Amino acid sequence: MNNYSKNIQCALVFVLLAAVCGSVCGDEITLNSGTTYKGKLLSKTDSTVKFRVMLGGGTEIVLDFPADKVRSVTAGDVPARPKPPVKPKPPIAPPVVKPDPDSKKPTKPVKPVGPAPTKRSATAINALIQKEGKTLPDWWDSVKLNYPRTLDLKGVNRAQGWQPRINLGAYFFSLVTPHPNQWKQGVKLLHHVIDVRKNDRMRQPEAMAMLAKYYNRYLEDYPRAAYWGLQADKAGGRPSLQGVVGLAECYFLLGNKSMAEALLKKYRLNVQPAPQSIKLWAELGQADLALKQAMSLANRIPYSGYLAAGNLHRLAGRYDKAAGCYDKVLATKDPRGHGKLYRRRAQENGQAVRLLKTLDISRVSNGTHHGTSMSYRGPLEVDVKVSAGKIVSVKVTKHKDDIFFASITKMPKLIVAKQSVEKLDAVSGATVTSEAIVNAATKALAGNRH
Repeated sequence: MNNYSKNIQCALVFVLLAAVCGSVCGDEITLNSGTTYKGKLLSKTDSTVKFRVMLGGGTEIVLDFPADKVRSVTAGDVPARPKPPVKPKPPIAPPVVKPDPDSKKPTKPVKPVGPAPTKRSATAINALIQKEGKTLPDWWDSVKLNYPRTLDLKGVNRAQGWQPRINLGAYFFSLVTPHPNQWKQGVKLLHHVIDVRKNDRMRQPEAMAMLAKYYNRYLEDYPRAAYWGLQADKAGGRPSLQGVVGLAECYFLLGNKSMAEALLKKYRLNVQPAPQSIKLWAELGQADLALKQAMSLANRIPYSGYLAAGNLHRLAGRYDKAAGCYDKVLATKDPRGHGKLYRRRAQENGQAVRLLKTLDISRVSNGTHHGTSMSYRGPLEVDVKVSAGKIVSVKVTKHKDDIFFASITKMPKLIVAKQSVEKLDAVSGATVTSEAIVNAATKALAGNRH
């Protein structure tokens, strides 16, 4: 083949590649805020610009941008006529200044959704824990002690394999945890197990720690959760990471941040980053410390640290930075175990924060809207009912998760109470399910505008 023929072939290949690239990723859309997306322009009307956005990791999502929020659209190499910037309407209330973690000033704490815990002194909290912990809950007499008689309550005859009719842990995981109507019965059974193991110094603390977890995560009975957590520590020595963070959460929710912070510092969780403590530091108002720990964790476990950092940015309303962190999770190579779950969470969260940038609930059409997001065990679906620009109800209609704690009922109530899917912290211990509920609700609202 002569040089002339080779040159002709190279030119043809270049033209074809340029045409493909221009058709797939040559379009751009710029919002009034200055944010620019690359992708593919699908349609443009007087009210809406439909655009396929290219996300990190090769993921695509179709977004409907309100025309009044679009500054310009560039189709291929030919820019569309730019629109003059739209003057924003005077705000009814002063605008909220979003904190910048790169600023030298400390990051402003994010206010939690819902009523703030009543402030109590350490003396008052310790007295409350002892008073409630040494008594039985009001519902006690109405719940029967019921369990398989084959269950090994002493924990000394563990059967091989997954035997929920014999092994206590398997029984709770399979037959108690996924069923809210069984939670109180499970707590009553754990009280019984503690009595059965009263002469076993090794196994009784395990049952106490398990009881503390159920009072905390499932029944949200924080005084009793703290009491049994302290009893487990007293009987068993050094507590687990989950035990420390769980007890610190109880102190905070009972009304004393200082007690929570002191406990975390006692076990050096202000120095050694862990996903559980990072989340709690943010709830305690230590946003700078939480973000610093998340980035430190990213140096060791990128998918875990960047996901935590993305969630912190999202909670503070810094959606561009959140999306950047989620993209870094998607860019991690060959994650194993939980890494695959973290990548899936990052993909769902990244789609949601990009939708949040232009979501205006006042423009969502009336009716019940459906949304889906991937959760821990599979797809989670929600129905969001909207009337006159207000969120009337949010309901989880389908899910496969078996460890969701109180998130299935609590998170929808938080969305309705705040009338928003923004800046909602996950229910303690149920981060994955909480994220899925908020992401699904976001998709439901974003896809149904006037």
